[in-house]
Amino acid sequence: MNLKEWVDSDLRGLDGTPLPDDRLPTLQGLLLCLNSELSVKSVERLRSRKNVVLGINTLSANNTEQKYVAKLFVTSHFEKELGIIRNCLRHGLRVPEIVEADSGVCLMSFIDGVPLVDRINEAFDDSLVTMIAAWYYEFHQKIGITKGDPRLRNFILSHEDLYGLDFEEATEGHWMTDIAGIAASILDTNPIFHKKKRQLVWMLLEEYLNLLGQSRNTETDTRFVTMVANALEETAKHRNDERIMEVCRSIRARGISLE
Repeated sequence: MNLKEWVDSDLRGLDGTPLPDDRLPTLQGLLLCLNSELSVKSVERLRSRKNVVLGINTLSANNTEQKYVAKLFVTSHFEKELGIIRNCLRHGLRVPEIVEADSGVCLMSFIDGVPLVDRINEAFDDSLVTMIAAWYYEFHQKIGITKGDPRLRNFILSHEDLYGLDFEEATEGHWMTDIAGIAASILDTNPIFHKKKRQLVWMLLEEYLNLLGQSRNTETDTRFVTMVANALEETAKHRNDERIMEVCRSIRARGISLE
């Protein structure tokens, strides 16, 4: 097995930071620990803002295929994310299983499913919002922190179960940060600011509040709208996207209207 045959010789995060030299040899060692006769059938680079994430399809000596996802950390958040995922697994939350981990590399189970962003944008399904609220509520209650990086692409829908991914930006904070952030992600993906999506984000807030045993009120609604607009503004600046910035301005001026 030689992983260097399958990937670029100059792996970097999207910001240009080079991957430390020891990460690929570490990954190769983790795979060989699973099975010394394992061979690599294919390697695909998956989307990640900061680190190098690879989808790896392996083949054993008896021709059994097995898929894994390897996260090779460019950032210094390896121990943090590993600890949070293991804590989630101890509490029964749906997250990837850690197969092996060492020295800035997490080898995880492959979750066979579809990105939540695709399902929401295709179906506008109310039940998906209920699942999002339930996942976040369980995470907040059991882990006691906010997940961070609240993007739809950080969730996978597999056999009608929702799995959360990517925890390196998790931190202490108010639950509204995650809920308003994921609401902004619903609004800023195509079709942007669709009427049905505006209905979905209010439903998301209501579903989460119901789990808390609370109801909407003027103060909560105002805070939610402000935080959604803030999240959209941050995304618009990051992407240099005037369409999303216009949605942000509209929300600041008129709120999230259902009309």
